[in-house]
Amino acid sequence: MNSKISQIFSVYYMSVHDAIISETIGVNSIKISGTWKKVPMSSAELKESSLNGDMSSQEISIKVTDSSSSSETIINDIAQKLIILKLDYTDGVSKIIGNENHPVVLTKSKEGSPQYFLLSMKRDTPEISKLLTT
Repeated sequence: MNSKISQIFSVYYMSVHDAIISETIGVNSIKISGTWKKVPMSSAELKESSLNGDMSSQEISIKVTDSSSSSETIINDIAQKLIILKLDYTDGVSKIIGNENHPVVLTKSKEGSPQYFLLSMKRDTPEISKLLTT
């Protein structure tokens, strides 16, 4: 049994309108140019599964425990906007969620005690996450 499970250690976002995207349908990699902004997350999880046909189910949740005004500004900048997410994993892999045809739209909520922000999305999409290439 492998005890080294890759986990998300950082999350970045970019407006879909600011991204220059180069991808080929059916290829599991994508190239994106633009300026990434860091999400002040404390944890994040991505769940993906294949559905029937050409669709996949995607679910992401990003927990933000930092309640500073700068973090809240970033959260408000992300929520309900058309964005692309970059997820950096502990094994060195970077995955991209979203593109110009299927952008990510995150919902913001306050959860728990003590309270934290939760940015989340659940959708069915023809585009699974892709590996970022440089």
